Amino acid sequence: MIIFLVIQYILLKFFFEKGNQRFVFSTWKFIRIEMSILAPLSFVMIFLLFQILIMWMRNDKIISLIEDQQSFAYYSLALRISEPIGYISEWLREMQIPLLYWGGHMATHLPGYPLMIHIAFQIFGEHSYSVMYLVSILSALTIFPIFWISNLIYGWRVAILSCILYSWIPSLTLNFPYMDLILGFFVCSSILLFLQSFRTQNTVMSLIGGLILSSCIFMSYVSASILVMVLIFTIFSGESKKIINLLFYFLGTVIPYVILETVIGWPIIQATLSAQRTNSWFYWHLHSLNPLVWNIGHSTLFFFMLIGLPVCIMFFISLIRSLRYFFHEHENSTFVLSFAAVLSITILFAKLELARVASFLIPIIVIMASGEIMKWKNENNLVTNLTLLIIAQFIVFLVHVSQVDLYSYMLGYPIV
Repeated sequence: MIIFLVIQYILLKFFFEKGNQRFVFSTWKFIRIEMSILAPLSFVMIFLLFQILIMWMRNDKIISLIEDQQSFAYYSLALRISEPIGYISEWLREMQIPLLYWGGHMATHLPGYPLMIHIAFQIFGEHSYSVMYLVSILSALTIFPIFWISNLIYGWRVAILSCILYSWIPSLTLNFPYMDLILGFFVCSSILLFLQSFRTQNTVMSLIGGLILSSCIFMSYVSASILVMVLIFTIFSGESKKIINLLFYFLGTVIPYVILETVIGWPIIQATLSAQRTNSWFYWHLHSLNPLVWNIGHSTLFFFMLIGLPVCIMFFISLIRSLRYFFHEHENSTFVLSFAAVLSITILFAKLELARVASFLIPIIVIMASGEIMKWKNENNLVTNLTLLIIAQFIVFLVHVSQVDLYSYMLGYPIV
């Protein structure tokens, strides 16, 4: 782990020095690579190697978790898929049948995650390793949209720092190989396309971003809260002409479900409402059995705690600073406060297992935390401050991942 940290620090110094420019190999002058590709790609490879190390060290335990139908239902459900369209249709109908008949997991989740594993089966083969490959690859690829969002909102240096801090979020490692980790890639890609369309007035990007969010909702309906973020961001941007981008984003999100509901006849709206009602029932039922573990306060506390104290402190400082500007003075303040609304909604609707379920919000928290430290004016001590922050986050990471058994007990679900 220390080797990975040292390599990241070397890359930090290198990319800070080179800046956002084309990188030319001295031996082959004709080879030029954009830094906006080379930088995130470097951190993607490091993170992927780190994930491979985890798989190698914890191979047996990870496989046992994936193949355990009680703890990891998605894998066993994916094995039952022979004809995806028919399977999804059946799932959406059956999940509205009373809970005890159908089973808790399928009554509270849309079928997107098993469908993603089924797709992974077609690529990697029908075995438990496919889940590990899928989660590790998409978790690593999340660094690309993290980098580009950071660069768009805060600048080049924040983009570099965001990539490094993302690598050392304890929650991402502790929750491997749960499927919730793949959602961050799709959510961040959707937000990136919307923000880029906001800058360029390219409505096609907004539409594609909405379509990506639509697929996110099919995996976890809680991700629909991102619609609130783009709505607030647009309203308080002070540019009425940008509403057309918002409209196309909403259309991209909603139209697929309208088509599936009206043309194919999938009861998606009814199924989602049923899932929300069942989730609420589940919350109060589990809360009555063990109020110490199953309560929204406990779940929220662990969500932030497992992100890591250094990143959380910087995020909340950023939130407080943004409240001072109250949306309209700075674009990044609007971005922070619109995200705060999404975070609140996610906590209220998800309630349980937030450390895992709300992991799609972690990349945005990392971006905002990184953006905050760059607002410190002392340029001479910038690299020193960044180094101290990264080391502090790394130490917190080591402390958390050393307490696997304790967190399994306190979170209410097994981690490896």
